[in-house]
Amino acid sequence: MAKSKEEPGTEIANWDEELAKYADAGAAAETPSSSYLSLKSGILSMGGQPVPNNKLDGIILDAAYENTFYTEKYDANNLRTPACFALAQITGDPEVDADIGPHPDSADPQSDKCADCPRMKWRSDLWGGKGKACQERRRLLVIPADVVAEEANAHDKIISAEVAVLKIPVMSVKYWGSYVQTLKTIHKRPPFAMVTTLSTEPDAKSQFRLTYTPKAEIVASLTPSLLAKRKASETILLKPYDAEESGEGETAAPKENTKHGA
Repeated sequence: MAKSKEEPGTEIANWDEELAKYADAGAAAETPSSSYLSLKSGILSMGGQPVPNNKLDGIILDAAYENTFYTEKYDANNLRTPACFALAQITGDPEVDADIGPHPDSADPQSDKCADCPRMKWRSDLWGGKGKACQERRRLLVIPADVVAEEANAHDKIISAEVAVLKIPVMSVKYWGSYVQTLKTIHKRPPFAMVTTLSTEPDAKSQFRLTYTPKAEIVASLTPSLLAKRKASETILLKPYDAEESGEGETAAPKENTKHGA
């Protein structure tokens, strides 16, 4: 009898690879379910319902750069998608993060790279403001904090948790950066390994700002589950714009700037 050309167990491994390809193809056509956290008028709400006490305990799984350029002023009754936008997962590598450019779905790309775009210059605002015509935000993915309340069954709850998308207003981005640095310095942890309390507070320049308060460290044994959920949610993090979603999470325009959702 002729010997098999494959080593024992290779056939099984090959089928695993084939099944993984089918899984990738199927997943590429589907986007996991998600909801939106809104900050309109400084009120934290989900699905149109205000969050109790305007405070939400959550786990911030991931963050992305979100740059948007609109050719028309914001109109809550006539939401539009941005003419040009960029979405990119934050990698922590300065060279990679600085190399982002317009999304392929952008209707009117303004430049090959965001870093070189004239819409990113100060005083480029289309309506005479001092700011940039392109809005630099962060897009966060959040899951409920109660999924890690009991370590024994936390894995299943983390994996099955619905993800909520939260767009950080332009004027609150710097506070997000400060929070990430605080977690690094004091807790030696990334945001997805912490329970964070999200809320808003009045702000003289932008009417309100989003706040982040560390509440509790998540036990290290749940890291694989959190990383798996983070990986499975990448398609949500980088989902292109829909007209219905373009106004979610917008903040009131700063006094010196009336561009779309600044």
